[in-house]
Amino acid sequence: EDLNNEELEIISNTNVFYIKNMSDDDLTKLIYKQKLSILLSIYCYWKRRYVFKKMIVPIQISYLEPSIIYPKYYFDYNLIDENIYNEINQYIDQKKFGLMVMKNTFVFPIPNYSNFIDLTKPIFNKNNIKIGVIAHPLKICNILIKVIKNVIKSNKNITITIYGKSDKKWINNIFDSNQVVTDIYDNKNPIKLLDNIFFIDTILYNSHSTALEILKVKRPFISYYNKNNYHGIFSQSIIKYINMEKYLLAYNPIHYVKLIQLYIENENIYNQLYHKFIKNLENSKILCYKHYTKQFADTIKKYYKMK
Repeated sequence: EDLNNEELEIISNTNVFYIKNMSDDDLTKLIYKQKLSILLSIYCYWKRRYVFKKMIVPIQISYLEPSIIYPKYYFDYNLIDENIYNEINQYIDQKKFGLMVMKNTFVFPIPNYSNFIDLTKPIFNKNNIKIGVIAHPLKICNILIKVIKNVIKSNKNITITIYGKSDKKWINNIFDSNQVVTDIYDNKNPIKLLDNIFFIDTILYNSHSTALEILKVKRPFISYYNKNNYHGIFSQSIIKYINMEKYLLAYNPIHYVKLIQLYIENENIYNQLYHKFIKNLENSKILCYKHYTKQFADTIKKYYKMK
């Protein structure tokens, strides 16, 4: 019941297997039985390592994790986003590392939230402003802590909720403020996210699938461009893809704080941001599975011909 008509059409023409509870041996047998030609690893070397090490299909593709991080000999290609590639191409050789450049790689099987929750524009209440951060403890770095402290210091009517598995006592010790609270994040039940007028990104390790989930609940998020870390340039690609880098991309901590303050201090400016964000989001087709599937197929054809 979470799928829209477009997704149902795709699923109806596709053999879908739920492999979460399968052992690696059973999954290997299934792949052999289905005679698959291409195996795309979303989690690269983090999960199902045994399956990929067996190299049981003609083409194995790693998702967003080039072989400067993982062994190239397990993967024929490393699928990488065009905007991310433009940031790193001066440092690595595309052919040497098997990089398969695609315009937009950021699509995940995220539920269609509009089927069961109201995704209308959030209410801007200057006396009770709420913004969110989705982050596990490893993503909460000193820079992000300083940014949050500066924001709550500048406005006593703001509450920042950190969603994830962060220890409540630990967060309280860091911020020592009732303006920073914690909550559990569940992407199957995103209703609690809707109270926030926008989200802010983590810094050392950006959001990517999580950022898409935020976009799908029709909430803007401010991305942080961390050029010194490969995983710190993920979300900037999403922001550029929806043509919002002028409004939602911070390049340093001071700029980050100023952008946040800009949208929490002025309701009219926030409303202008929100309407532009919604318009650009719809025009970009970043959440359209058909659009993504065509791009992926065209990319595969292009690199197959090159080879």
